[in-house]
Formats: sequence, C-alpha cells, structure tokens
Amino acid sequence: MNEQEQQRPPTLLCSDQDYGKSDNHVVGIVGHGSMGGAIERSLAPHVSRFLCDPKYNISIDQLCEQEPLLTFVCTPCSNEDFSDTIDAVLKLIRHTKSGVVLKSTLPREKLFSLLTTIHTDNAMARFIYSPDLSSDNNTAHDFVNPDYMIVGGFVDSCNELMQFYQFDTFMTLPTDATGVHICTHLEASIIFQSINAYLAMKTMFFTELASIIDGKVDIGVNYPLTARAIVADPRIGNTHWVGGGKIDTSAITDLLSGHEGSLPLLETIINSNQEA
Repeated sequence: MNEQEQQRPPTLLCSDQDYGKSDNHVVGIVGHGSMGGAIERSLAPHVSRFLCDPKYNISIDQLCEQEPLLTFVCTPCSNEDFSDTIDAVLKLIRHTKSGVVLKSTLPREKLFSLLTTIHTDNAMARFIYSPDLSSDNNTAHDFVNPDYMIVGGFVDSCNELMQFYQFDTFMTLPTDATGVHICTHLEASIIFQSINAYLAMKTMFFTELASIIDGKVDIGVNYPLTARAIVADPRIGNTHWVGGGKIDTSAITDLLSGHEGSLPLLETIINSNQEA
C-alpha cells in the first residue's frame, strides 16, 4: 500500500485492487425477501450478486468467502433480540472489506449498541443505516423509484452509496433537494421511527374519526367521501386514513425508550391502542 492510499480517508467501498474473488465485484444481499428481492432486481446486468438466505441454504460465512464489495442486509426482524441482523452486520464488518448497508429495522438502543461495537472510524465508514420506507404492498416499485430516502452514515460513504445507485442500478433517484437526507446513523434511526410514529398517530386519528362519522350516517355523512376530501389537502397527505384493529405503535415505544419525564400525547396513544 503506498502513502497516498494510507492517507485516503475511510469510505464505504474498498479500494484494494487485490480484494475480491472475481473481476466483477460482488454485491451481497442478506435476506432475500421483499426488500432483498427489490434490491436484486434493481441491480444493473453488469453487477454480480450473491444471495444469502437460509431458504437457499447459503450462510453469511459463504458470502464472506466471496469478498463482496458491497452488501445489503435485509434480514426479517422476526426475532425479538434482532440477533440475526446484528450478527450479519458484525460478521461482514469483521471478516470482509465490504461496505454494509443495513435496510432492516433496528430499535435505536440496538443500533447504538451495534455502533459502539463497530467503534473505529474505518469500520464505521463502511456501515450505512438506510431503513426501508417502502410500502408493504409495493416494495419493488418504491425502492427503484423513491421519492424520499434516509441515508445514515459518514457523508463521504453516503455519497459513495448514492453514486452506486446512480451508475450500478436501475434506480431513479429523487431530483428534489428534499428527497435524499444524509445524516448520522442515529439521526437516521430517529427520523425513521418518528415517521412511523406519526403515521401510527394519523391512522389512529382516522380510525376514531370513522367512529364519529359512522354515528352520522343517518344525516347523510359518508366516511370514505369525507376522509378522501380531508387527505386531499397536501398538508395532510393521502395515506394511512384506512384504519381498524390494533395499530403498530412500536415506533412510538422506541421513541419513548430512555426518555425521562412525561410525554402525554405519545403515552396516551399507546395506552389507547392497548385498550382497543
């Protein structure tokens, strides 16, 4: 390694010409579900990809042997301790020179613990937290055509990821200045959980509004027509107005965790949802 390479600031992608098992750098995808599948389909033909998923009987160790240049971790968050996701990130950081983009959701305290474990600048530069904001029903379309993105990590690393998206995928990146938000890892977590918390509150509001309007049907008030008119106001937005049943308030719980003092609005929403 020459002096210029030694002085090169750490970034997302490895510049070592001897790293990699093939002429075409490998992009790894850990977890080939809806998000992992969307990422795979977005990759340009010249990009080699390696899918790591128990359903294919392919392990993280096998992925590490491929010496990937970049890996997207999209493991399902089904286990309460999130150990599969954390273990995947740490193995890739410790046993490869791959950049690692975490698309799976981690609670803020778990992410903080992971960052503390990664620790060094060189390792932190190779790690980006970019949580999934796609809709459950249209993940593939939403990933390739994002209107809004959160990219958490070192600025140079985040810019390098955006260049990868631009030149090595079929993604159409947001052109609006407010479309891509580059921030720290923990800011990305707070932004993501705040969005989900607000949308949970919005869903609960419209669920209760439906109850109010259902009591006025006899005087000619129709909920779908009324609600559609409300969400047509651009200040409100036209999603999350069809509720019913239990609402996922885990994002609100995550925001409240570790906070000292009372937050009546958020606490009331959680309590109300538990009683529903």
